[in-house]
Amino acid sequence: MKITKKYMEWYALLSLIYCYDENLKFLENSEKPDWQNKHLDIGLEVTEVLNKADGRERAVVNRYFGKGLDGQYIKKEIENHYPEYSSNIIVSEGRVCHIKSLGSSKHIIDKVILTIDKKAKKLNECYVKFKNNWLYVFAPDVFTDDIQDICREYVKLKIKHEVYFDKIFLFVDNLIFVLGFNGIENKIQLPHEYLKKLKLEALKKAEK
Repeated sequence: MKITKKYMEWYALLSLIYCYDENLKFLENSEKPDWQNKHLDIGLEVTEVLNKADGRERAVVNRYFGKGLDGQYIKKEIENHYPEYSSNIIVSEGRVCHIKSLGSSKHIIDKVILTIDKKAKKLNECYVKFKNNWLYVFAPDVFTDDIQDICREYVKLKIKHEVYFDKIFLFVDNLIFVLGFNGIENKIQLPHEYLKKLKLEALKKAEK
């Protein structure tokens, strides 16, 4: 499966339609921001916290994870094909495997805040403004323990921008954290049965 910008946009929207507010199905794909509807007075921009060095790590995730493979098998495969990540592969309970981020917690938080800040600058410079200006952020490397810190930094940025995102949807490990100016408003668990459906539907729509 090839991950494209269009795929990410559709995945973000569909995840919110299914698990947050079905009225978002009336948003239309556009530019600046990516999704918008004048009647609902909502603009939704979609972005991802990713740098060049993250691309190879993503290849590891796409190749091995989420496919029901045995954890020990994944670890051996990664040790053979991606030795630089071998020390970051953790196998728990004998079979469950995940990859530990290579960046420090502070480094990851800084990347998220920088991404939000850059998008807020674009919102002020050239985006269509709505009553509800929202930002959906894919942040695969974020630790759930860091969400509170990210939320505090996000609120601090508000004074820097004339117009700001009043809601952030932070996608972390199949969870969507809804951040507002008063803190974490909600934590949405994407049901396991939805994940495959989301990926297939987003891929299909992105290819049109």
